[in-house]
Amino acid sequence: MGSRRASGQVVLPPLIAVVDDEEAVRKALDRLLQAAGLRTHISASCASFLERVLDRRPDCLILDLQMPGMSGIELLREMRACGISVPTIVITAHDEPKTHERCLQAGAIRLSVQAVRLRHAARRHRQSDRRITRVRAGLRAYAHVAGDP
Repeated sequence: MGSRRASGQVVLPPLIAVVDDEEAVRKALDRLLQAAGLRTHISASCASFLERVLDRRPDCLILDLQMPGMSGIELLREMRACGISVPTIVITAHDEPKTHERCLQAGAIRLSVQAVRLRHAARRHRQSDRRITRVRAGLRAYAHVAGDP
């Protein structure tokens, strides 16, 4: 799964965590990310993600905004309070300026409203190249922020 450097050290692909309460969305993003050669860590809730984040810190987090229990904003705030910094892409159906501002203030690097279209595609068990391209654009934005060319 990883590549070797000249020194013989194995370099693993980035680990992308996905936190979403909808199973179809988690499965679709997991397949998409693994097909792109990335490692994944999938969680159904913010609480289950928090239990493992210290042991297995991801390189990027794709986070649903509205979930039962702890919301995505609450998770970002909790992570910040604990000194945990992970580049985060928030996915939501709420295309409102206040939502965008709250996400960025909580530490997100990108708010992706169009990713919700992937949710509808997953429910109907279809994939659209246009929707996948939007998720990939979010991943490219993460790579740019992380300093990868």
